[in-house]
Amino acid sequence: MTSFKLRSPLFAACLLLMFFAVLTGCGPAGEPAPTATPTKTATSVAPTATATDMPPTAAATPAPPTATPVPPTETPAPPTDTPALPTDTPVP
Repeated sequence: MTSFKLRSPLFAACLLLMFFAVLTGCGPAGEPAPTATPTKTATSVAPTATATDMPPTAAATPAPPTATPVPPTETPAPPTDTPALPTDTPVP
């Protein structure tokens, strides 16, 4: 019985990568694997209700505005009086 020896860790990494690529179904460049053409499915679907079939709801009409909106007033920011740090301070 012969034993299989891996030549290098890079070769082992490539084998492992190809194994997981086949396992997940990815193609060589990360594209999804080609799938079979979809088979024809049954087209009998129950009809869904449309807007004309449903009675109107209370949420369909917008509520009238209760108060007039006040435009926001922009207030200037207070000036900052923080002194600049001296640049010639020694570093301990």
